[in-house]
Amino acid sequence: MTTLDTIGGRLRHAREQAGFSRRTLADRSKVSERTIEHYEKGTAEASVEKLRVLGEALNISLPWLVSGDESEAAPVDGMELPENPADLIEDQEEEDIGEAEQIELLLEEIDRMRAEGFSNYQRRLAAVVDDIRDLFRYLEPAELVSLGERRGLAVVEAHSAKQIAALFARKVVAEDILGFDDNDDQRVMAEAICKELVERVLDTALIGSDLYAVKLDQLAAFADKNDISPGRFLFFGWRGQAEIVPSVREKYRQDAKKGAVSFAASKRRGNS
Repeated sequence: MTTLDTIGGRLRHAREQAGFSRRTLADRSKVSERTIEHYEKGTAEASVEKLRVLGEALNISLPWLVSGDESEAAPVDGMELPENPADLIEDQEEEDIGEAEQIELLLEEIDRMRAEGFSNYQRRLAAVVDDIRDLFRYLEPAELVSLGERRGLAVVEAHSAKQIAALFARKVVAEDILGFDDNDDQRVMAEAICKELVERVLDTALIGSDLYAVKLDQLAAFADKNDISPGRFLFFGWRGQAEIVPSVREKYRQDAKKGAVSFAASKRRGNS
């Protein structure tokens, strides 16, 4: 049952009583669906102006939304809320979606921004990327690898969910059975693999391609053009995508934000 003791609880209660999904409320209020979710869960604090806009969209008074005072609970224009709002929409019961699904929705939002031009969404883009990074922290290896596959990552044979989970599991066994941590390097390796998978998934939205799908000579030419080289003392060429991609990624993203991505392979492999 939704509590009415918090602003977020009252916001969700009013939304459900009105028969709105978060998406519907977002469309009516022009406050993003993700932001509304943060307000309802209490993970972000809404400004008075945002609460005013949401209250108007829900036809409820701002004082009630802020304080919970029952004497202020009437809709802003004096109209009564429907007794059975479920009759107004189909499937009024709304389940919270999981982190992977939320990430996919946000990635699709970045896809739309890229199609329209990132120059119109600089602050919004940064906020969405931050939300995605936060959500990725909750994904298990299998969920992360599965999401990568759905986004068309090109090469994942060295990053299978089973192998990543095994690296994490060995550390647990070492700590629980031996009483000390002698496998910290395996944990570091597992975290590094997950981190790179996250960046690759973000690349599919920010750049429009998994950079591992781009030929090495194209990446090398891009690196040479932008004076990017590995940190090795002796450099006789790039050893492969695993070395060059992290080095050129930020420059590719900067170019993508300007609409100037310079390689042709913008179509994600696996979606043909």
